[in-house]
Amino acid sequence: MKYLTITKEDKKAFRRMQEDEKFLEKNYDGLISEYPNKWIAILNKKIVGVNEDIDALLADMRKRGIDTSKALIEFLSTTDDVWTLQVK
Repeated sequence: MKYLTITKEDKKAFRRMQEDEKFLEKNYDGLISEYPNKWIAILNKKIVGVNEDIDALLADMRKRGIDTSKALIEFLSTTDDVWTLQVK
């Protein structure tokens, strides 16, 4: 049986993602007012990207050297639609 080894870096990344989720939750009302129906990217409790188009958001982040796999990406919908994101 193989076991998954969780490194200190993994733990640090998990804590950072938790902090970004808390930032989103705490600031959600203000963010949805400022960026309605837009995709936002949060990294280290900062907004690092905003766009109406997810592909354009990811391309811009990559162009600026931001690792998209480390950012929390959320669509701020003003409706009750459910969105699922699969990043390649």
